[in-house]
Amino acid sequence: MKPRIGWFGSIDEMGKPDVLRRVREEMGLNTIIPESHLCHTSGFTVSPEVPAISPVEGWRAQPTLAAHRQMHKLSPEAFAVLPGVVSGWDDSAFLKVLDEAHRLEIDVWGHIGVWSYGGSVFPDLEMRDIDGKLISAGDTTWGVPFCPSKRRLNDWIAACIADIVKRYPMDGLHMDHARYAPPAAFHILFGCACADCEAEAGRMGYDFQAMKRGLLRLRQRLQTLDADRVHKALGVGIGFFDVLTALEHDYQILSWFKFRCDLLTARMRQFREAADGTGRKIDFGTDCFPPTFALLGGHCYADWEQVATFISGGFGGGVGWGGVGPQLFAAWARLLCGWSKGLPESDALALLYRLFGYDVLKLPRTVSGLEKNGFSVAEVVTHEVRKMGLQKTGKVGSYPPLVLNLTPEDLERVCDAVAESGHQGVIASGVNLGKREMLNIVRDKFQR
Repeated sequence: MKPRIGWFGSIDEMGKPDVLRRVREEMGLNTIIPESHLCHTSGFTVSPEVPAISPVEGWRAQPTLAAHRQMHKLSPEAFAVLPGVVSGWDDSAFLKVLDEAHRLEIDVWGHIGVWSYGGSVFPDLEMRDIDGKLISAGDTTWGVPFCPSKRRLNDWIAACIADIVKRYPMDGLHMDHARYAPPAAFHILFGCACADCEAEAGRMGYDFQAMKRGLLRLRQRLQTLDADRVHKALGVGIGFFDVLTALEHDYQILSWFKFRCDLLTARMRQFREAADGTGRKIDFGTDCFPPTFALLGGHCYADWEQVATFISGGFGGGVGWGGVGPQLFAAWARLLCGWSKGLPESDALALLYRLFGYDVLKLPRTVSGLEKNGFSVAEVVTHEVRKMGLQKTGKVGSYPPLVLNLTPEDLERVCDAVAESGHQGVIASGVNLGKREMLNIVRDKFQR
């Protein structure tokens, strides 16, 4: 079986004359995941009965829309960043790309989003933290997720999936935003803790109130860290399990993050069943956070492999594999230094690097160094690609994300790591026909 060489990119770019043929020739392209930056899907329409059950169809009239547009820097003609498929879009561009791709024997995976953005547009569907506050009351740098326990929202998303799978001859479906916010958003790790999530926890056999007490205790301990103890801990080589042992209710903290993973896995099973219920068997999967941080974002790879046919990774500043870790380290180090008087950034970062297994890399010892990209993105991505190779079971396809704005040497390095780690291909972004050398590297590495 040939490795999958995919392209996650703009449907406008894919729709230009002869582009797909040329990318197929230069990069070995055999799969596309088109996305419109205006409607945030591949450009679907929906049957009339689907919008009728949508809890977000009235987004255009929401008083919260203006703030949402500003947060995500959306142009006036762009839709809000919402789950599923809302009405009002013309699918002609998608149909054109779909036909051309199939003529060239290129698979087409449709693209829709799920929970992790747009929650602030509908506060009644937005995540809440353990204090009962809306997530948007805190830092919104990494977006505002929807609560994944709102049944009317999830039932509508499932209806959207069934509708587009029946109506479009796609080869697969790529579910984007199927996660909590990036774990750099520390306060979002303490959500969603609304009544619906508490009820779901009970149905799944979790003691929600015990988990909540453990989280509150964890937060209190973190906010009263002693700088001298941190320095001494680094000197004796403190590790992840040492930290867990030092915390009371540590098993409840682990239960909390496993509950969040179980919750998202259950919803993804619902969505997979909606696709399969159409009678068509298509590829079905998502981008996931890199393995080091997956658990914090709601992804357990072993569980995900039970409900998906493939796993890939995210692109962009917030969820791209080269940025998730550095952003977390920078944000958390600032918090730790703010809470612990006299704690140097270097100690805070050293602690975080060690706990997450990043002390084997050459990362900056200052927050500003991280924020100014004072590290090798290729080294970070390669680190995660290799970890993913060890974590996955091989039951489903694994296609790490490949950003093509690296140097040729770094691109070769990442491609080699993908091949050596037993993955079945890559999903690339940043495809540029003006940089044929980069495209040829991908082709030559995976079509030997």
